[in-house]
Amino acid sequence: MRRRVTGMSNGPGNEAGKGRDVMDTTTANGTTPGLRAALLRIARKYEELGAQAAAGAPYWEPCPSTVVSFRAVAEALRSEIEDL
Repeated sequence: MRRRVTGMSNGPGNEAGKGRDVMDTTTANGTTPGLRAALLRIARKYEELGAQAAAGAPYWEPCPSTVVSFRAVAEALRSEIEDL
């Protein structure tokens, strides 16, 4: 998505007020790629925490509730990111 920005200088040799085309870094609903990336990092961290908790449990025991919780949080974050 591109937008027209007017009244800004684009560096040496450009006159203020002429405007320039710049890349709009927000998505259609106003979120930024940085926010999406941060949420994905958090989701990956919860997935890692779930994996670590699962690794500490013997295979013959039921899956610990913390594993289920960490994985649910990661999935919920990813679902919200898709909706952004």
